[in-house]
Amino acid sequence: MIHLEIQNQKEVNFENRIYVYKYCLRVRYEENVFSLVVYGDSDPDWQPSKYKEARRNKNKITFEFATVKLSKLGRRLTVARNQGNPVAWVIDAHLAAQKTMNDLPGRYQLKREMIRDFFQRGMPVKKVSKILSLIDWLMTLPENLEKQLNTELQVQQKTNTLIPISSFELAVLEQGIEQGKRNKAQEAVLDALETRFGEVSDLVRQQVQSLTDALELKRLLRRAILVSDVNSFSAELVVLVG
Repeated sequence: MIHLEIQNQKEVNFENRIYVYKYCLRVRYEENVFSLVVYGDSDPDWQPSKYKEARRNKNKITFEFATVKLSKLGRRLTVARNQGNPVAWVIDAHLAAQKTMNDLPGRYQLKREMIRDFFQRGMPVKKVSKILSLIDWLMTLPENLEKQLNTELQVQQKTNTLIPISSFELAVLEQGIEQGKRNKAQEAVLDALETRFGEVSDLVRQQVQSLTDALELKRLLRRAILVSDVNSFSAELVVLVG
């Protein structure tokens, strides 16, 4: 049995919690447990990998667990990305979002370069649409910068400096709406919702599928990526559907 823990912020006595989890899993399922912690935080010096407990009666406990620090992957992450591993792109987006938390112009530049590099590799849109939606979600930009980015990428696409498309939204619109296959755009909205919030209700699915206007679908796709919860999306959807 594998116990995977993803930790994105520094926590006091974190190693004690990992030991308790392992012990409880071992007792509950009567199986050997392999514990792996993935550290996604921004502190380069924090990476606990051992829990120790010593008492006066000489009873001792030492528990070591495997760890991976995303910010220290370095060349391994670059190699994985060059090999087309989609997980590497998500990790890159996560690290870039941390790095530019208080630097929106910097985030704009990194996101632009990431999307350009992504598509210059000729990766098919169907295969990577969910990865692109995660990149958009992790590297959120204010509406004005997002609009500027999309416009810039569209221009690059028309001058053949971007292959084959600009971003997740443009990919869907290019292959879906502009070719008259509006169901692809509808599916993209539903895919974005399922990626972020899990299963979509039948009502929301029916409402999305009832929309056919290209601009409405584009706007709806953006909201599916940016809204904080599915209830907020449903409220906006009701306004569109009427």
